[in-house]
Amino acid sequence: MDRKLHYLSNKVNPLLFIFKIPFFKKVAKKNNEDLFEIYNNTFTDKRSGFNIWVADGILMGVIFVILISSFTVISRVFNLYDYVPKFYYITCAGISMFIGYLYVFKKDKYLDYFEKYEKWTKKEKRKYVIISFLVIIATIAYFFMSLMCC
Repeated sequence: MDRKLHYLSNKVNPLLFIFKIPFFKKVAKKNNEDLFEIYNNTFTDKRSGFNIWVADGILMGVIFVILISSFTVISRVFNLYDYVPKFYYITCAGISMFIGYLYVFKKDKYLDYFEKYEKWTKKEKRKYVIISFLVIIATIAYFFMSLMCC
């Protein structure tokens, strides 16, 4: 889906007009390069493209918000809110990065996930996009509820 959004955004992206400037065309032709292909690979490469960075950020952000929210609820229930160490946020960020690395990026497991994902039907893909969206919405709701609890 991310790849389709990227290709759709190419149709309305004004920055891509830079590739049509004669100077850039001349330099690209001299180096036997296609600027549009390089640009698209930057965003859609499965191994290290920008879409991987975005997915990594979303995954670790969701885990980080869940950890922060859980700690806020626990500390307010047990009246520990005044004794929260300042490095807690750094610790939660480290834990979320570790979990993301361990379950997704260690030994490039996400490439195996891509292979499984490509075999899914459109119905399965749509189902898991909706589930992912609902998990993100639930995480945001949990965060705001944790701030209002107790």
